[in-house]
Amino acid sequence: MTDPGAEASREAIAAERLRSIRFVGLFRFVGISIAGALNLLLPLVVPAMQAYQSDLRRYAAYWLIATAVFWATRRSSRLAALVGVDVCLVDMPFVYLLQASVIARNPGLPAAALTTTMFHGPAPLDSPPPDRRDGPGGPR
Repeated sequence: MTDPGAEASREAIAAERLRSIRFVGLFRFVGISIAGALNLLLPLVVPAMQAYQSDLRRYAAYWLIATAVFWATRRSSRLAALVGVDVCLVDMPFVYLLQASVIARNPGLPAAALTTTMFHGPAPLDSPPPDRRDGPGGPR
């Protein structure tokens, strides 16, 4: 027989973890959407920014995949547990492809390569915190 208090604590922690993971997913989806809108609209408002505009077709594919991941993690707690893996399987490859298209179009423009930090820098911020059940010695 398990302690009802311990079981209630486990359930509360699991519910909070799921809520936090879903918030991170929302944060990620909103960030990708804002970046996409800026990628689309900023070159229209500031013509000098056209050199830095990523390929819109690639960005559309990225946004659709990010939308599917966001929707799936909202619907399934099993898939929500995989949040964080999407950073390395979806975000990093697409950010590379988006930035590589800008650099390929502007080989003599060093600022195009420098803007990579703008894309890659914040990416680790949208991954969830590690599972605290594992300590320095492994699972408890």
